[in-house]
Formats: sequence, structure tokens, C-alpha cells
Amino acid sequence: LNEHFTLMGCDHQPDFSKREGKLAMGNAMQITVTPKSKLDADRLFAELSHDGSVEVPLQNMFWGSYHGSCVDKFGVHWMFDMATEKKEGEDQTQGCDAATAMEEKEE
Repeated sequence: LNEHFTLMGCDHQPDFSKREGKLAMGNAMQITVTPKSKLDADRLFAELSHDGSVEVPLQNMFWGSYHGSCVDKFGVHWMFDMATEKKEGEDQTQGCDAATAMEEKEE
């Protein structure tokens, strides 16, 4: 829409119904936030998840993003994704269940 705001979307997938139940207001879409800093991400995530729920805590992910998702008190789903630079020797998989699951699947 402009250099400060981008709206992304996708259709409601059948897999979502298995996780979220029937299609309802709030679970038919997810708003993606791409903050400029971890400080901004942490602040916004805390504000939006207050009186709501955390689906995936904010954390460094194996694909090189600071990522998490939550549902606000109105039932709106939010996803945070901020590209991070992987430092040499840094373990990006620490605390990431998705990475562990992928490693176990490969074995």
C-alpha cells in the first residue's frame, strides 16, 4: 500500500480448520507484522497478546527470522516475522520446536 505498510493475505486453507476449528471471525485471516527491531517486535507482541493468547512465542527460528504468532483479545490472529542476520557459530534452532521436528523426521 505504501513504503510503511504492506498487506499480505491468503485463502483460508482446510488445514487451518483442523487446528482452529470451524471458520469464524478472526481465524479466517492472519495479519503479518514485520517490525524494524526486536524491541519493537517484543513490545507489539506483548501488547497484542495481552488478554489474548500466544500461539508461538517470539524466538529466533532456523530459517533466520525472529518469529512468533498470537491471538489478540478480539480473536484476531497476528504473525510477527523479522529477518535476522545469522552470526557465525550462532545456534538459530535453540528453542525452536519446528527445527527439532525436522531433524527428527530426517533421522
